[in-house]
Amino acid sequence: MPDQARIAPTIPPRRPAHRARRVRLASLLVALASMALPALHARVAHAVGTPFSQSGVALANLATEVTWSVDFSTLPLRPRLIVEAAPDAAHGDMELRLEITNCNFVFPDDYPNEFFTCEQTFTPGHLPRISAPGTGPRSVDFQPFDCGAIDSIAPAYVGKTCDVKVRALAFGSAGAPATFDITIRGETVVPSATFSSEVTTNVSGDLPLGSVQYFNENQNFRWIYDLDNDNVLLTPSPPQPAGRCEFTPPAFNQTIAFNYQYLGTPTDQRVDCCTWQVGSKTGVTGTGQALFYVNLDSSNPANQPGDLDTDGIRDLCDNCPTRPNGPLLGSCISGTKIGKLCRSNQQCPGGTCSLSQDDANRVLPGDACVPEPGLAAMLGAGIVALGSMTAWRSAHRGARRPRRRQRAG
Repeated sequence: MPDQARIAPTIPPRRPAHRARRVRLASLLVALASMALPALHARVAHAVGTPFSQSGVALANLATEVTWSVDFSTLPLRPRLIVEAAPDAAHGDMELRLEITNCNFVFPDDYPNEFFTCEQTFTPGHLPRISAPGTGPRSVDFQPFDCGAIDSIAPAYVGKTCDVKVRALAFGSAGAPATFDITIRGETVVPSATFSSEVTTNVSGDLPLGSVQYFNENQNFRWIYDLDNDNVLLTPSPPQPAGRCEFTPPAFNQTIAFNYQYLGTPTDQRVDCCTWQVGSKTGVTGTGQALFYVNLDSSNPANQPGDLDTDGIRDLCDNCPTRPNGPLLGSCISGTKIGKLCRSNQQCPGGTCSLSQDDANRVLPGDACVPEPGLAAMLGAGIVALGSMTAWRSAHRGARRPRRRQRAG
């Protein structure tokens, strides 16, 4: 066969060099984008109020970080911000890291007249609030008033936010990816101070109010049942008062100078009590109790009054000893959940959580033992009215029933 008749082998055309470079560049961009997506996602903060919860939040890899920006104006009075997260069932040994950071409280510009004890927490270069290391469910909390960050307007903390960030430090035996559930909520922290003193006839000193001070909310200290507001409380012990508590209004509310005098027989052995509240423009901000051990050893547990409802106020001092209404635990006294245990108004939809020995009419017992005064009477009156209406309708229907005509014989 002649050479010119031979069929030449097929050779694919050579791809231009610039086209190959474009393909390689596109592949590189795709790879970089996939690596950058978690970082890009971390910079997107989801604005939320409290309470907030979300289930099944995804963590693709160790670079993934999910961020929420929490609106502090949705928190209750004197708030503690609480963040809780739990990994999915397959990742029980996953290690989560929770942070509260990037708060926009500017110290001292936003709060020029207050004291600051933890402003370095949010200064660039310092660590944020971080959950304790470990596997399984994690939590972290922050109390802005610890830093003196207390707003004098209502609602408080308008325009103030902090970021909540969550990421995985290790996925555990199941490996990536994983999901977690998160809850962001606030609760009211009602401070309490318990003063104890051994007494023969009288004692003077300073009540320890360092934990209840509000720096710019026009504090108002008072004995709860000082009805004539003369700063003097006579403790009840029929037929005559047992003791006399008196305080001197201070120029600056860090401590309260007081005097207690026992009015009974000098040889008596007993415990007496005076309770107080600290108020502000936005409501009661603290409560406490002063215990006076008359001719008794205050360190002897047998002499110490009990606390049946575990609300932080001893039964001797408590205006409602059978239902919690103190700084450690409260009860809903209005709204749709009356009687429910609570730590903030948020847990009492449409109502109030009693955490400070609240007593609206200042007549024993406290509001927790008589929630929404008049409600029972209203219900009783409604039942009586319903019964009367039913009887009236029955009688009225019988009176109006037409008589049958008699047939002519």
